Amino acid sequence: MRCGQIALRIGFGAFSVLFLTVVFVVSGLAVLFAPSGPTLPTPSTSPTPPAQTDFPAPNVQAVSPHYLPNSQGNVSRLYLVSATPSYGYYKLEPQNTPISSHGYYPIHQGDPCFIVDVTIRNDYDQENWLWPYYSGQTYPSVDAYFTLYARIYDANGLVNAPTVTPPYPSWRLVPEFYQGNGTTDSYELYFATGSRNITRYEIYLGYVASLPAP
Repeated sequence: MRCGQIALRIGFGAFSVLFLTVVFVVSGLAVLFAPSGPTLPTPSTSPTPPAQTDFPAPNVQAVSPHYLPNSQGNVSRLYLVSATPSYGYYKLEPQNTPISSHGYYPIHQGDPCFIVDVTIRNDYDQENWLWPYYSGQTYPSVDAYFTLYARIYDANGLVNAPTVTPPYPSWRLVPEFYQGNGTTDSYELYFATGSRNITRYEIYLGYVASLPAP
């Protein structure tokens, strides 16, 4: 009797092992041959366009330090310490709307430009006052409000290169800068032109006075 019970238990245990083995095999086959769901497409990424970067303009004649003239040729006390030219592109789309179309140039982001980085020192002092631009105003000062322009040349002569220095367009199309007495500041000037054969340029003041332009 005891031998029979032992044999029965062994037989039941073997059957259990066999049954579990069959279950695992069937489950594995079910997973293996189960129909797969739809394959999701891999999101495609467009290649990033190369950045438009500024590059040197080594063939442009260097500008020596000097006191800047205004548009009539009168010398100011704003001293051009240095000027570094380069070729490049307009960095931002203009955000402002021009008050008038007179003199406005429709520049856009990515348009080619001639760029000049200038450093200017204000040398107006108690012996060299700066007066208001318009008659009837009597407010001399040693601080200066001014705008900056440039005449740009290539081998054929004067290049049509409107001033588009940001923020553009401003109240007077180009920005008006302020500089206190004895201070030195730097500005990045933009001129709209696709010419890459510029030979020389002249920085000059369009407006300079002791008060902002009205």
